[in-house]
Amino acid sequence: NDFDTVDFGIYMMFHMILALGSIYTVGYACFSNKVFHKVMLGGSVVLAVVRGANRYTYYSTKMYSRALRKEFAGILDQDKCQKKGEYSRMD
Repeated sequence: NDFDTVDFGIYMMFHMILALGSIYTVGYACFSNKVFHKVMLGGSVVLAVVRGANRYTYYSTKMYSRALRKEFAGILDQDKCQKKGEYSRMD
């Protein structure tokens, strides 16, 4: 990350202004309209489920497959060497 301190400060200032502004606008909309409140709750639940599913997929596939490759690295290397030997005999 090669950001200047001034650029970072400007970004964070806008982030603070918009975050605080959204508290008032979205909060007021949720308080005054039950349908909007239900939509925001439903959207929050859907977002949480999707992000949780993505994280679970990452943990269960990528991390687990990396651990399996590390555990069985010797067997996989032997298999690769045998396949290389087969290809060289065909030439």
